[in-house]
Amino acid sequence: MDKTEIYEIWDRFEQSAATEVLIELNGARLSFKKEAAGKKADPAIRSEAGDRTAPDPSKRPDARRDSALEENGEAVKAPLLGTFYRAPSPEADPFVKVGDKVQKGDVVAMIEAMKLMNELVAPRDGVVKEICVEDGELAEYGQILMWLE
Repeated sequence: MDKTEIYEIWDRFEQSAATEVLIELNGARLSFKKEAAGKKADPAIRSEAGDRTAPDPSKRPDARRDSALEENGEAVKAPLLGTFYRAPSPEADPFVKVGDKVQKGDVVAMIEAMKLMNELVAPRDGVVKEICVEDGELAEYGQILMWLE
């Protein structure tokens, strides 16, 4: 990861609602953290080699907690840090909308990370009940992106 990529991640983090981001790559750990929602992030970038402890995404204050969805549904979570996209291109229709039926393996969204587009697929058959992230928003590793029921 070079300085340009770090600054690109930093800029996206600054514009997002996320309060903390952790990136681990080749034994190095890069962490960004905002003091409080709405405040600027601390400009210090910390890198610690060998520290592989990732935060528990369910402990984040913005973690979605809807008991009905948790009992009957399944969360589609971000497999990596990146920009969440609901459609394959700005002009295209979204892959899915709330209320759409999906089958296991259907593409439901994409995450762009380091200029690579990663397809997110439905983990099971179901109906899209909620989309928790805005198009173009930075998604954290493990963040709930949508709920299937």
